[in-house]
Amino acid sequence: MDAPAVAVSADGKKIAVAWMDQRTGNNQRDVWWRTAKDGKFGAEAPLHEKADGLQAHPALAIDAKGVVHAAWEDGSEGPTRVMYATSEKKENVALSGGGRAGFPALACGPDFIVAVWEQDGVKVRVLGK
Repeated sequence: MDAPAVAVSADGKKIAVAWMDQRTGNNQRDVWWRTAKDGKFGAEAPLHEKADGLQAHPALAIDAKGVVHAAWEDGSEGPTRVMYATSEKKENVALSGGGRAGFPALACGPDFIVAVWEQDGVKVRVLGK
């Protein structure tokens, strides 16, 4: 396991952790995560919908409503792109397109999420506003 990420809600009641892991045996790393509410962690689960290719470098943030937001690199369909999911809507959404992208970071505003990543410089996307 490597490249851990962690986020804590503003009220301290929710924690999320994510990491790269080779447990699937496909000789590539996948991203896994788990969350805790009031100090009790739930089960570990893959962050992505399919484990083909490489998933790497997770980033996490928790908004004011306690929703966990996650972004990561995904190489399942060619050059790596940045994917996004939440604890409410676990479907994977591509944030980047058009070439290799990676090393995402997330931050929460009062009613939006900001995602940034490397892709021919730095790309920025505001989500949820």
